[in-house]
Amino acid sequence: MANASLKNQIKDYFQPGDVPTSAQFSAMIDLATSANAIDSGLLDLAHLPDHINLADRPGSRVSAARFSGQGNELTGLNASELKSGTIAAARLPADIPATQIGSGTLDNARLPADISVSSITASGTGLTTLNASALTTGTVALARLPADIPATQIGSGTLDNARLPADISVNSITASGTGLTTLNASALTTGTVALARLPADIPATQIGSGTLDNARLPADISVNSLSGEGSGLTALNASEITSGTLPLSVIPPELQPGKLAGNGSQITHLNASELRTGTVDLARLPADIPATQIGSGTLDNARLPADISVNSLSGDGSGLTDIPASAISTRLTNGQLPENINVNSLAGDGHGLTNLNAANLTGTLPATMFNQGAVFKLVTETEWEAAVAAGTEADLMEPGKILAIYSEL
Repeated sequence: MANASLKNQIKDYFQPGDVPTSAQFSAMIDLATSANAIDSGLLDLAHLPDHINLADRPGSRVSAARFSGQGNELTGLNASELKSGTIAAARLPADIPATQIGSGTLDNARLPADISVSSITASGTGLTTLNASALTTGTVALARLPADIPATQIGSGTLDNARLPADISVNSITASGTGLTTLNASALTTGTVALARLPADIPATQIGSGTLDNARLPADISVNSLSGEGSGLTALNASEITSGTLPLSVIPPELQPGKLAGNGSQITHLNASELRTGTVDLARLPADIPATQIGSGTLDNARLPADISVNSLSGDGSGLTDIPASAISTRLTNGQLPENINVNSLAGDGHGLTNLNAANLTGTLPATMFNQGAVFKLVTETEWEAAVAAGTEADLMEPGKILAIYSEL
């Protein structure tokens, strides 16, 4: 049976007017003394055993923000979980294989005397399988180069003129070019082709790029502007106007820049994201804007109710619900608790307290806690003293009941 169900059942045994049986008292005692019935609160350290052994509980684990004390009996520790501190040299193996060093740099003091991180000072005659592509600085001595290097081996860079024949220069070729064939006019990148080399008649369709000088155009056509009567121009495309400014005289008055006026109710598909200046009138905003629509920024205190501040909340919090105790991140002091609650003691009406342990009761139970009429007969101190004085205290007794005398205060 779940703890909550069992607790509710035992509560029913002790309702006003009930006479609990010994079995019901036994059930209450079993529940009050069973650790399995503890489903809330924190156990005091004094109620924990000195040694907790979870070895026979597969999958068990203990979690805490910090552990302290002797750890020499901990086993199965994972070195990968070391996040801070420094391992003492005594904890390292006496001989660490070089293959275990996977990253970082060894200090020169850790290397043999003839090896330095900055340079290798020993003889390199025993080095083999050297890769010439790994040479990144310095100059290879001519004695290390072959006596005859084929020109086909020169894959990049520029030969100095001193390395070329006398009639070939990097800047120009001084020999006759009459023997050159299959010349590509597209390869001409400097200089000017003589007019004698051009055809006498070049079709305008052959002019694929560049700009004709005005001197090559008819008198009424200029590269900078067209002049003359334009009334005969047809099929003009306004979308082709890519620069300049249209004069206001050709724009209808109602479309003048900065002068749009009139009823705009028929304008549709307006994009609020395009608003760049001005202020939207409050009348254009919804009367009720859900708080969930506020996706960024911070509300000024002036926009909040008077009893709510960005820095603190004040006022009646009785409407706050579902506040988890786990969200309270600091320890409450007595000054932050109601006046009738103290961490050292509880005072006030405790009729809502449940699962009370009778073994923890001290002092005297008030008369109202007794089940009058079933087991106890209640009399006041005044009634008892009057009966003793008259010698009639036996008259206050009733068969099968316990006489309980209580104070009227």
